[in-house]
Amino acid sequence: MTPVGASLARPLVESLKHESIVKDHSIEKITPLKLRTFRESLEYCLKEENKYKKSSKNPNRKQRTSF
Repeated sequence: MTPVGASLARPLVESLKHESIVKDHSIEKITPLKLRTFRESLEYCLKEENKYKKSSKNPNRKQRTSF
């Protein structure tokens, strides 16, 4: 789920089927963010999703969706 429009999200998701091996790590010197592996990112997203599900016990609350 993302607030990004489908015209941007679909090509990004489609590009995930192509393997990418990073050999140039110079971005790590520029960005203050901790870069994550795919597995770390997936685990983080699933954990965040579970936190959201637990906090939205109100049945009248609108669900987030990208559609």
